[in-house]
Amino acid sequence: MNAMNPYAVPGVVSCKKPADVVKLVEEAFDVSLEQIKSKARHNHIRVPRQVLAFLLVRYGLTTSKAGFIINRDHATVIHSVKVVEDTIDTDADFKKLIEKLKIRL
Repeated sequence: MNAMNPYAVPGVVSCKKPADVVKLVEEAFDVSLEQIKSKARHNHIRVPRQVLAFLLVRYGLTTSKAGFIINRDHATVIHSVKVVEDTIDTDADFKKLIEKLKIRL
């Protein structure tokens, strides 16, 4: 962890543009950025939004910048990161999905 971004993975430097991460999540979950940015709370929109926030922060964006991309505030992004981390710890299928997405980045 670092002072600028305590949620970033140590030693990982983003090699992708945020737009590439957005495109990956859009394709993986079959949703558009417009849907992700919407106020919808349905699982088929909420989960990709949380995963996108998680990946953006993990690969170098601040929580504020990630929040700007998904139309949420930084506190929501922090919550999303924690939700994804907790789900990875408890759901093996979800963990495999996240690992596959990380590999594609």
